[in-house]
Amino acid sequence: MHLYPMSDPNPTSAAATLSAHADSVRAAPAPPATRYLVMVEGQSSAILHLPARGEVIVGRAPDAQVRVQDPTASRRHAKLMLTEGETTLIDLGSHNGTQVNGETIAAPRALHAGDVISVCDVTLVLKQKIQRSPERGIASLTQVRQRFEEELARTLEYRR
Repeated sequence: MHLYPMSDPNPTSAAATLSAHADSVRAAPAPPATRYLVMVEGQSSAILHLPARGEVIVGRAPDAQVRVQDPTASRRHAKLMLTEGETTLIDLGSHNGTQVNGETIAAPRALHAGDVISVCDVTLVLKQKIQRSPERGIASLTQVRQRFEEELARTLEYRR
């Protein structure tokens, strides 16, 4: 996983402390990963590229891959399970719970691009780059309209 802070005016902010190796990672080129998180905590934001497979722990613990500063978050608050093409979020018995799109999760929850994860006062948005195949052409007007209707319905459902 790689960390690429977007803006960080305060060196003691969450974005500066997300990774023990943040200084060396900032200079690295962006990996070819297709999934990443946009993390917003306080006045800081960061982009965290996710591995294609594996587990990513979210919490205050020093060994958490997504380290948060919010004192109301548990040390090991939640876990992202990553497989090829699937992302699942699991709350690890945290005291204050984990939410997806405003709903507290009680069981493992499959995530989709655009889902908003709340860990106390920290917001994580799952993003996914679309891989285009070279033989695929431009979408038809019907396909564009269908996609627009799907996105509009999603926006209305989650009020964002």
